[in-house]
Amino acid sequence: MVNLPDFVSTSNHFQKFEVDDLLFVEYTCLADDIKSEIWSHTNYFAYVTGGQKMWKTSKNEYLVKDGDLIFVKKGATSVYQYFAEKFYVLFVFIPDNFIADVIKKHGIKSRSAGRKPINETDKVILLESNEIFSTYFNSLLFYFRQTNPPSKALLNTKLEELILSIVHYGTDSQLAHYFAEVCGNTNLSMQLVMESNFNKNLSLREFARLCAKSLSAFKRDFFNLYGNSPGRWLTEKRLEYSKYLLEITADDIEEIIIESGFTNMSHYIRVFKEKFGITPLQYRKAEQHLNVH
Repeated sequence: MVNLPDFVSTSNHFQKFEVDDLLFVEYTCLADDIKSEIWSHTNYFAYVTGGQKMWKTSKNEYLVKDGDLIFVKKGATSVYQYFAEKFYVLFVFIPDNFIADVIKKHGIKSRSAGRKPINETDKVILLESNEIFSTYFNSLLFYFRQTNPPSKALLNTKLEELILSIVHYGTDSQLAHYFAEVCGNTNLSMQLVMESNFNKNLSLREFARLCAKSLSAFKRDFFNLYGNSPGRWLTEKRLEYSKYLLEITADDIEEIIIESGFTNMSHYIRVFKEKFGITPLQYRKAEQHLNVH
């Protein structure tokens, strides 16, 4: 699975500006595959300037095209390529701590009335297009056309402007709520990461990086939060999710293994039988028999 910010940061194919943990990239898709599995240890905005692409999560599909803007929470997603025309996008990668600093600096309060709990929202948020956002991202594109790159102070100010614009002028209150709430709560941030990415084939080190922790600190804090080790918790969650997929889909067992985050069929069948007493195929047949009768 490709780490998107690491890939673009180390590639010579794209124009980019880097300031500490912030990354601005004018990106042209180089992938030849229809489907790619990507992950990012930091949140990012994607403003499409040409072509179209689909971000798919476990909850929804988001087809984005020229002029669309999405916010993608840190974690893993599936991305689908369309080959009718090239895909161009402006990525802005933004870590939690930068968002938190801006929220704290300006004393922004969460107005949570009538909003879904954060852990019920999707990891991709499609933002309603408006003139403020299109003007903002076109101003960023202007910097990529200049001979001299913008200063660190200017890029910091521009990103702070984006966060404040989202809070004050964006119509999606869930993103403003996410900004205000998640970044000040370490346990909630870890919970969001784990609950929305457990079915992705990420290593414990990669999960730790998503939570901005060392591996040892991640394991310690995880146990304090869940009362279980990350490895055992992931196996349990993936087994329950695979059982759910066996019940509601007609997907092949091989597809369900991948969708659930497992990588080895014999291991999956063994742990499934240990937990539920029967094999996945036997479970599906039993469910089908119950539904018929």
